[in-house]
Amino acid sequence: MEPHHEAQADKIRWIGLWYSLSGYWMGISAENDFPPEIRQVLHSYNGSLLPGTSTEKIETWYEYYVRTMKEYGFDFLKIDNQSFTLPLYMGGTQVIRQAKDCNLALEHQTHRMQMGLMNCMAQNVLNIDHTLYSSVTRASIDYKKYDENMAKSHLFQSYTNTLILGQTVWPDHDMFHSCDTVCGSLMARSKAVSGGPVYLSDSPSEFIADNIRPLIDETGKIFRPAAPAVPTPESILTNPLQSGKAYRVYAPTGDEALSVICYNLNTSPAYREVESFVKREDYLLRESTGKSADSSCDSILAFNWEKQSAEVLNASEKKIKLSGFTDSLFHLCPIRKGWAVIGIQEKYLSPATVQILKRTTEKLILDVHCIGTLRIWTDSHGKQELRSIPIKKAGRIEIKK
Repeated sequence: MEPHHEAQADKIRWIGLWYSLSGYWMGISAENDFPPEIRQVLHSYNGSLLPGTSTEKIETWYEYYVRTMKEYGFDFLKIDNQSFTLPLYMGGTQVIRQAKDCNLALEHQTHRMQMGLMNCMAQNVLNIDHTLYSSVTRASIDYKKYDENMAKSHLFQSYTNTLILGQTVWPDHDMFHSCDTVCGSLMARSKAVSGGPVYLSDSPSEFIADNIRPLIDETGKIFRPAAPAVPTPESILTNPLQSGKAYRVYAPTGDEALSVICYNLNTSPAYREVESFVKREDYLLRESTGKSADSSCDSILAFNWEKQSAEVLNASEKKIKLSGFTDSLFHLCPIRKGWAVIGIQEKYLSPATVQILKRTTEKLILDVHCIGTLRIWTDSHGKQELRSIPIKKAGRIEIKK
């Protein structure tokens, strides 16, 4: 096998490889061309070969495993089937120690060789507790094109599992198809608020640009939240597939905003339409992510991303109707000194597209990270206005009331 690519900064810069922690689903094939010194660190068990049994032999196997992938020219690895490695060893002795050693050896060797590592199906305690260097872990079951109920379960698991996984890693919400007519755009928005990797399984000829471009700038850089999205408090201890209620998630975005997505994930036709809400108090959830949320701001502006409209939240909740498998994305932006900064409207995470450099009662200075339509809300002498400012070039901009 020859090195398969050369990095090209203006094209594909990095290429990764999907692989299984245990060789393949049920272990390593006995029909292999490994050198003798590698064959001797494998042992036959239950019809397949496994690394081990000693810690040293397991380290030797993963050094070879990672080194060969690096020599073939790959830049990063997505290593699957990790939680199932423990069952492969079951029935033997020192089962937990061997399975743990596989995780540790993978982390040691990818780090030592500076190979990127995405951990996949690595949600059991052994995997979680022995993730040392990788900053990304799959958070759910697979997504499958055109499968509505599977997509709903996938979203539920992705967000709810992030309550635990998100303390130490960014959640990988799996691939998606931008051309999925059931939930292509909805899946794209969930990737945006996840903060994790975004990858497509469409044939390039089937890419839907309207679902992809709102994720990125002109160079392909992803706009990300400051922390991964998790369920709101009332959504944590529910099963949104059967509850008959809406499911809400939130993530801090940009310098000071909070993004909220309301979902209808119910699988029963009896709950085809549900009611959700956003409220002023939701903004304070930003503090739970370790980001500041100044409760002394004048008020909170709710920007409806789909409708491209905004309204000031008062003491009551803003009600939202969700019909069918759908979502509704809002950005809650604090109003300070008569300004609320929304960001570039064409991007899902609008607040992440700008940096607030200075704000006075008369002037606002921003660093805008991409081209598009900048949305700013102003309140000057009792006159409220939602402005649209064309941005032809990224950079610093000064706005006056």
